[in-house]
Amino acid sequence: MSRGAVASLSVLLGLISWLITLGLGRGPTPLQAGWRYLVILAIAGFVVAFLERDTSWTALLGLYLGQAAALSIQFLVGIDDAPEPLPLQFLFILSFTLAAALGGLVGAAWGVARLSRGALSAFLGSPPDFSHPEPHGSARAPVG
Repeated sequence: MSRGAVASLSVLLGLISWLITLGLGRGPTPLQAGWRYLVILAIAGFVVAFLERDTSWTALLGLYLGQAAALSIQFLVGIDDAPEPLPLQFLFILSFTLAAALGGLVGAAWGVARLSRGALSAFLGSPPDFSHPEPHGSARAPVG
């Protein structure tokens, strides 16, 4: 995937993460959803990093921008009545995006492991099957 495609997908996932968790919290933003929001962001980070390991910083920036766009839209429409000022909410989003970074690390590691197994088996061929012993030439009498 190109960097632009990763960024677009990440922004979309950040926006979707925000919208999914709006109903899970007890406040006007998903930040009040606590651990559930962190889990959804970690899953979003995992998905993007699993698909494209080489653009992880672009993915994290996109996830942050998607959340920031959702918060800005909420603020402009007048739905956001959180007690924290808007700049502080942007900092909260930044700290919550660390969960996406953790999910991204796991996704990238899993993607590398999957790629390594595929590349290794393509290089070495199929692993030997030791479940059936190979027949030996002639049976020898025990020495003794």
